[in-house]
Amino acid sequence: MKRLEQETKQANEQLTAVVKSWKAAKQTLYDRMRDMLQACTKMEETAPIIMGFMKEIVPRSQGLYFYLSIPAPT
Repeated sequence: MKRLEQETKQANEQLTAVVKSWKAAKQTLYDRMRDMLQACTKMEETAPIIMGFMKEIVPRSQGLYFYLSIPAPT
């Protein structure tokens, strides 16, 4: 029983380290994407940036990307 508790503790610690590393890597990616999007002056410039980063964010995923253009209030 003691051995199983120790193995479970070690597995949890390893998993926690992996998740922290993954979160840090993704946050860096999100920060880079945010910086590039903030530099855009036109909405048309955003789609290629987002699509490029989505390939890095979810590399083994296929899907559909769309954005909704809502006119600014006048």
